[in-house]
Amino acid sequence: MKNYREQEGNVTVAIANRIFETKMYDWFLADMAIDSDMYRAASMDKNQFIVSEMLQMNRVMEKFPFFS
Repeated sequence: MKNYREQEGNVTVAIANRIFETKMYDWFLADMAIDSDMYRAASMDKNQFIVSEMLQMNRVMEKFPFFS
């Protein structure tokens, strides 16, 4: 049984195992998200709000003065 299709030089793969397909899809999405600029910016912001595994609500409120 042929699990791939070639058309004009492009290869399309058909994965027979649905669970494996879902795991691969999730992995590709996670890999793309981690490489994004938004992820890096959020990681830097997270460090200023969490100290000793505790959320510093005062710092959060300073960051968003509209709500204070």
